[in-house]
Amino acid sequence: MNSQFNSLSANRRSIYALGNNLSQTPKAIFDLVKQTVKNSPTAFNSQTVRAVVLFGTSSDKVWEIVE
Repeated sequence: MNSQFNSLSANRRSIYALGNNLSQTPKAIFDLVKQTVKNSPTAFNSQTVRAVVLFGTSSDKVWEIVE
């Protein structure tokens, strides 16, 4: 049982259907991410979380690098 769990855990993957179609405005997405990062708990309240939000050609450039 334990080895089966370890095997399944090691091989799990999350698959996201990412695309360029936005249902929200870039500003709304940016504001949501900003509030989420600000209100997320951190160890010892250190607030070291950072996020990068890219749209358009900037986003395309990043995806070209990571593909």
